[in-house]
Amino acid sequence: MVERASGPPIAGDAVILTGGMSTRMGTDKALLTAGGETLLARLLGALRRLFLRVHLSIDPRRPYPGYDAPSIPDSTPGLGPLEGVRASLASLGAPALFAAVDLAELSAPLARALWEDGSAAGRRGAVPRWRGGLEPAFAVYGPGLLPEIAAFLDRGRRDLRQLAGLDGVKVLDLEDRETQRAIFPGGLPDPAALFKNLNHPADLEN
Repeated sequence: MVERASGPPIAGDAVILTGGMSTRMGTDKALLTAGGETLLARLLGALRRLFLRVHLSIDPRRPYPGYDAPSIPDSTPGLGPLEGVRASLASLGAPALFAAVDLAELSAPLARALWEDGSAAGRRGAVPRWRGGLEPAFAVYGPGLLPEIAAFLDRGRRDLRQLAGLDGVKVLDLEDRETQRAIFPGGLPDPAALFKNLNHPADLEN
């Protein structure tokens, strides 16, 4: 589940985005089982090895009382992950790494690189990009983005990808050789596997 990288835990926050409707999967993805654990439990354990604090971004209609992690409910259910990011940043008042609950793998080197760039002075976030496009559901966002996020939601614009185009948000281009060497000195893992989301029952079986 987690690609390990040396170093102490990051003195910051991570947030698992659990509030999606899971319409393509047909059931709550957070509670699906893989390797004897729910997807939520797997990602929670992996992030706890990387961050001092891990939170759950939830739809208040679907709490997860069996998990020992603080929850941050969406203020308005049904607005998707952008509302989860907004509510989390408003609650924490600090940058956080956000990860979708259906992320099949967690790259520790990439998480650390995103945190270093996205929480640096003058930055408001960091989003990875590869040949398959932007990956805004595994990214760092800071509270400085709250005005723009609120404006997007007010206009009905819910796509997380729009955050990557805002001032102060760095895009980490994993197709760039220098960036690859800096993050993955042992070689770039297969990005298709690195960013695979579990959207359909067949994905879970694989």
